[in-house]
Amino acid sequence: MWRAYRIATLCQLRSKAARLPVTRFPQQLGRVNWYFTSIAGVDRDLLLTRSARDLRDELGESQIGSVAKALKGELANAMAREDVTSEDIIDLFTVAQKTRAVSVMLDAFDFLEANYPSHIDFAVYGEVFRIMARKNNPKRLIQIYETSKPRFKAVPEMIYRFGIAGYLQNGDMETAVKIWQEMVDAGHETTNEITSRLMMAYARHGDVEKVQELYESVDPQIGYWHESCIDRVILSMGIIKQPAKSFEFYSNSSMKLNGGTLIALLSVCSNNDCKQQASDILANRKKFDLRLDARGYNRVMMTLEFLERNDKIKDILEEMVEKGIRFDTKTNHIIERNAQFLEDTKICC
Repeated sequence: MWRAYRIATLCQLRSKAARLPVTRFPQQLGRVNWYFTSIAGVDRDLLLTRSARDLRDELGESQIGSVAKALKGELANAMAREDVTSEDIIDLFTVAQKTRAVSVMLDAFDFLEANYPSHIDFAVYGEVFRIMARKNNPKRLIQIYETSKPRFKAVPEMIYRFGIAGYLQNGDMETAVKIWQEMVDAGHETTNEITSRLMMAYARHGDVEKVQELYESVDPQIGYWHESCIDRVILSMGIIKQPAKSFEFYSNSSMKLNGGTLIALLSVCSNNDCKQQASDILANRKKFDLRLDARGYNRVMMTLEFLERNDKIKDILEEMVEKGIRFDTKTNHIIERNAQFLEDTKICC
């Protein structure tokens, strides 16, 4: 019943959205020359019109790094100008996002918030939300929610998202749920982002019934699903000891396997004694041509320990060396635990 209602509501919202006119900020008349034409020798138009992936393919990691380093100075110069506009700062924010210059993105956002709060668009809010959520910075999430909310007559879902995520990260479930209820009462659909975060919070609080209720309200084929949202649903069902639901949800999604989801699935396997599923996932890992970091490789090796296939850990360590992945503290602990299986290799401690 809930799922059918949710599908109908989504269809209705999409239909309404398609009929709404697109509102843009007016272009500033008379502005022909922007204050920057290039950064670190890379043309401004190229930086603004290419995707992050295309830029990396065209420029290479070294030049992308040079642009990222130069951005801090470019932003400082821009903020010092009396005639700087919100467009100028948002352009620099966009380039910083594409080159992963996170500190520049946050500095640009702070400047916009202080000087052009009504000009901050939802693309900027969305990127800042992802950064703050990843950094586990509930104080800043809550601060943005509280300062941004009064600016809107009708508060957007994105702003509620800052408050819900911030209070969840702060361990204040009661306030997070109150904000969620206010958002729903205001007529907003509960996005998959918010649902997955609530599921994780309820799972950690041991509220099995609420996790199951939220699980039944979502469909991996409906709405926008970011990889991290899929991972949270998978982990939530694993926490409440329903691994079959974790595997079912991933199987029904159209999401291609990525490093984060691999970690989530293997974590569920290890914590729920699902040895056959863990073995199958490891067997299929290389078919997906995954780019794993140290965290991903560590989870693979811990799964091999769980399966008592410790002799295979050396192959994973060799793969890390071959791909230039640096060992972190957890990697070194795994090496220490498995020293007896690595005696005939160059990797042994």
